[in-house]
Formats: sequence, structure tokens, C-alpha cells
Amino acid sequence: MRPILAFVLFAAAVAAWSLHLVPWVATHAGLALPTPHLHQVPLTLLSPTVGLLLVFRINHSYARFQEGRLLWGAAVRHCRDLARVATLWLPPSEDRQQLLAHLVAYAWLLKAHLRAGRTRASPNDPTAYKDDPAENVRASGMLADQASLLLASANRPYVCLLRITRLLARQRAQAPAWVLRRCEEVVDRMGEVTGGCERILSTPLPLSYTRFTGRSLVCWLLALPLALVPLMGWSAVPAQALMAYLVLGIDEIGVEIEEPFAILPLQALCEAVRRDVSIAEEKAAIE
Repeated sequence: MRPILAFVLFAAAVAAWSLHLVPWVATHAGLALPTPHLHQVPLTLLSPTVGLLLVFRINHSYARFQEGRLLWGAAVRHCRDLARVATLWLPPSEDRQQLLAHLVAYAWLLKAHLRAGRTRASPNDPTAYKDDPAENVRASGMLADQASLLLASANRPYVCLLRITRLLARQRAQAPAWVLRRCEEVVDRMGEVTGGCERILSTPLPLSYTRFTGRSLVCWLLALPLALVPLMGWSAVPAQALMAYLVLGIDEIGVEIEEPFAILPLQALCEAVRRDVSIAEEKAAIE
């Protein structure tokens, strides 16, 4: 609202200068003050360019958001697939129990890996937070010492996948070879998901592009009252408010969805993994 208010006040100042101050000074003092005026042709020619900048920004940001959502959808699906195959083909054992626990932990670890958190100078700042997966990892059913070692790792999702592979390797004597190959393929895809998420996280949009888009919008909105006031009078002020709201709102949407892992419902997706792994385990125990 602050930028919108600034543009509205600027439009009101231009309208007051052009419609009241200039005629009053000319009438009472006989002076001709300059009238801020801009022909609408340059503004009309610049409007498509500003629109293209917004379109490119939104398209690039939405592409990142969509890819992030697809990657997390794949992560949930792979955890379900591995839990389904493991509970049907691997014999009940402590290793199978730990495998399922690592699947649940993987989702929480990936979430924390992508949401490292942010610190603030003031510890009371409500925007300061840190995504700590320790509670959920320990609640997954994993052995306490393994959970502690896993949480102390530098790349916790990767170490979790290493442990899943090790647990599968222990089943060579008890499970068919094709089952283990199928499980390893799923683990490979989980690694691809982790790498894809890390690629998005480590490749933000160029700062120069973001700054150029913002500066172009500011210049266009500042020039808008200079062309509208001579045509619309005081009606240019609400028109400026509407245009600033729409244009800056679209730009803000692009900024928000540029980082998909900050706004995707990762908590709900992790809960879905925990729920479905538990369902697979319960069904296998009943049957």
C-alpha cells in the first residue's frame, strides 16, 4: 500500500498543480507557471513494453513455481511407490521398518533442506524462523542414534537416500532381484527430485532483471499522471490508484512465486507422505 499511496499522492500533486495552482498564479500574480504535461503518444508506445516485462516476469516465476510443485508431487509419489513395493515384497523385519521410517523422514528433511530459515537482528522479530525437522524425524520411527547422525549431516536428504539404499542392499537374500531393482529405480528418482529442487533453489532470477522491471514500472507510473491529468482532470487520481494497484500487484505476485518452496504447502505434502506410508504398513500387517 505504501508504493500505491506514493503514486496516488504524486498524481494528486500533479492535478493540484495543473488544475488549481497554475490558473491561480496566472490570475493573481500574472505569472505563467510551467504545466507538467506529457503527450500520450510516448506513454502509449511504452505501455506494450511494460506489459511484456510483466508477462516475462510472471511467466518465468510461474515456470519455477510449477516445476517446484511437480517435483514435490513426484517426491510424494515416489515415497508411496517405494512404501507399496517394500511392504508387499520385503519380509517383515527391523530393516523394513527402518526403510519406511526413512521414507517419512526424507520428506521432512527435504522440506527443511529447501527452507533453511532466516535470522533477524532482533530475536523477537516474528519473521525470523528456522525449519527444524528433528521432531518429525524422531517421530518417524527411526532409531534414535540413526536419527541423530542423520540430523547432523550436511546434506540430510542425500544421506537419507544413502541409508535407504543400504537398507535395500541388506535384503538381497530375502527379496527377489527384480524387486530390489525396482526399489533402487525409485530411489534414483527421489535423488533426481532432490537435485531438481536444489537447482531451483540455487538459481534465482537475475537481480538486474528484477531491478530493471521495477524501475521501468516506477518510471511508467510516474509518467502516467502527466498524460492523464490534462485529459481527465481529478479523475486521473483514482485512475492512477487503480493502475498502480494492478501493475504493482502483478509484479508482487511474480516476486512471491519466484521462490516456490516458500509458499508451497510442504507441511501438508510431508503429512501426506507420513499418512500413506502408514497406510501401506497397516495394510501389509493386516493381510
